[in-house]
Amino acid sequence: MTPSRRVRSRSLLVDVLKAVSAQAIVLHHFALYGPMSDWARPLAPAMIDGFAEYGLLAVHVFFAVGGFLTARSLAPDGQARSFPTLQMIGNRLIRLLPAYWTALALAVLAAALAARWADLAHAPPVPTVPIVIANALLLQDVLNMPALSAGFWYVAIDLQLFVLAVMLLGGLHTCGLAHRAIEMTALGAAASLLWFNRDANLDAWAPYFFGSYGLGMLAGLAVVSPLPRRRLALGFLATLVLVALTVQWRSRIAMAGLTAFVLAARGATSRSGAIGPLPALMAWLSDRSYALFLVHYPMCLLGNAAATRWLPHEPTVQAAALALTWLASMLASDGLYRSVERRVLNGRRLKTADSAASALRR
Repeated sequence: MTPSRRVRSRSLLVDVLKAVSAQAIVLHHFALYGPMSDWARPLAPAMIDGFAEYGLLAVHVFFAVGGFLTARSLAPDGQARSFPTLQMIGNRLIRLLPAYWTALALAVLAAALAARWADLAHAPPVPTVPIVIANALLLQDVLNMPALSAGFWYVAIDLQLFVLAVMLLGGLHTCGLAHRAIEMTALGAAASLLWFNRDANLDAWAPYFFGSYGLGMLAGLAVVSPLPRRRLALGFLATLVLVALTVQWRSRIAMAGLTAFVLAARGATSRSGAIGPLPALMAWLSDRSYALFLVHYPMCLLGNAAATRWLPHEPTVQAAALALTWLASMLASDGLYRSVERRVLNGRRLKTADSAASALRR
């Protein structure tokens, strides 16, 4: 498939949201975890402080986009479809875990190397066997064990949210309520927004974040549903956001709601028909957003340790070191995507094609 065709066949809006949000999360961690950012701060204090305080909101863009794509996949006409639940979850594990485990090994090696160069306050602990196993199984927060990289919590929650969505929509079809996907999704999102998401002690579990994910699902269901059902989904979406923010203002919910509204408004018409550098760049960055999420913190750790030990602690020098660390993160994400993610995806496509050919021969 040529690059131009690949760009044309995908949603430019989704690519832009994923690409920009991934960069925002990287800059958030670069600003939050010093000392490079501390020494460079005099050059741009407002920008560094802004990314440190608000950059993490981009995670809820990812949650809303994830819910949007999941709903369109599992309920492509606005109604829950029949699908093999365990196979869907297994496919998700195959999609997430190889790159995640590779990044876990990289995080352990980077932490060990960085510890030889400098003593960083935010460095992860020396990994023990139980800590490594908990992180490998995505159970570190559930078991109250330290994470070995800054982004690992998101992968665990993303998997939980997908499983929850699969169980919700699959259960509706099994119970003969496939046509109630919008209503039950709204009910689940309401429970999260008005109860679970207001208790920070629950932030290791999917119900805490299902409000953001469910808003994205409602946007996805709105896009694919006939007009009366589309209006119902949009009505639930608007009502849930307004009520949730009235009960308790939460910037993360406002961000998820805004993302969901944009997806609902543009999701059906956002396919890129133009061929040019911007769609191609957004597609390239979007494809590597998961890999970037996984590897940028080990690069940040190494960059901070190297800059602490070998570079002058001057703003311009440290700002240049931050830029080089960002470039190293981009290169590492491209390497992880090409060597692991793309091979996994290509292998799954080949397996699917072989299965289809076998069926035809029968």
